[in-house]
Amino acid sequence: MPFKVSDAIGTDTGERVIIRRKTDGEYINGIWQEGTTIIIKAIASVQQPTKQQIELFTGLERIKDMKTFYVNKFVRTSNDFDNEEADEIMWKSRVYKAMHLGEWESYAYNIVLGVRIE
Repeated sequence: MPFKVSDAIGTDTGERVIIRRKTDGEYINGIWQEGTTIIIKAIASVQQPTKQQIELFTGLERIKDMKTFYVNKFVRTSNDFDNEEADEIMWKSRVYKAMHLGEWESYAYNIVLGVRIE
């Protein structure tokens, strides 16, 4: 039986992060309405990426600040859905774009590689 990592990453061992998810706009009564931003609160273990994780990225993406987030919520990358933006993770007044996702549903957490954008 898999051990749930989310049970070990709590407020006393993890850090609070905010996931920002942009929704698509839509036409309402023939008038375009911009999408909104959904705020999702989560707990994460924030770590430096491993050498293998860094090698997943090429060029300019690698020279920016990168972090690995072990997070207890689903995070969307731009590769998951057509024409939708990747989620942004806010941590310590910094914003990271979710570039790669490793889903570990059996363990109730996801591994997200984020590149700093702000």
